Amino acid sequence: MTQFYDLPSQLQELLIMLPFRVGYYVSASDQTGGEEAEAQELEALSNIVTYYIEDALKSEIAQQAMTEMLGRRKYWDKWREHIDQVPTQCEKLFEELGAYLDDKDLIGFKNNLIDIAIAVAQAYCEDEHGAASEVRETSIAALLKRIGQAIFPQAIFPQAIFSGEPQSEQTISYNISAAEREAILKLADALQIEVAI
Repeated sequence: MTQFYDLPSQLQELLIMLPFRVGYYVSASDQTGGEEAEAQELEALSNIVTYYIEDALKSEIAQQAMTEMLGRRKYWDKWREHIDQVPTQCEKLFEELGAYLDDKDLIGFKNNLIDIAIAVAQAYCEDEHGAASEVRETSIAALLKRIGQAIFPQAIFPQAIFSGEPQSEQTISYNISAAEREAILKLADALQIEVAI
């Protein structure tokens, strides 16, 4: 099995940047809420990646990439550049990674990225007109429900995104603006993952 540091350095760098860039791509897609929204969404990004690092359900490669991402906060401002290229970067990265990783690791990391995108979108609640409104469910609470369903499928949780089953629009749409939804769908298309939002 390929280890993180066995991958070519350019692939390592993309793996490290992508969790941040995916989260920021979604955050930047909707400028409603201004700096307050961006600050909450970046905090959610940091929290969700921290949670994934502690989660035993992901691959070692995903864990290493996310650990490295958090350790490189000083680069986050630079990683915001050319944010519109994120879907293309995702597509190219996973095409190249196919030569090194098995399908389980590829699919797992893709699902981690989609979960990050959704959690960041949920961090700041905009209504259908883009106006800020009361937050119904925190991004961490939503993620914990999705992970809980994967571990305990008979429990009363929304269906986990990474299980391969679609979620109801009502479950996943909390706090997600139209612009963020469009960004998430572009990411899902680039990652070749179906997501119902």
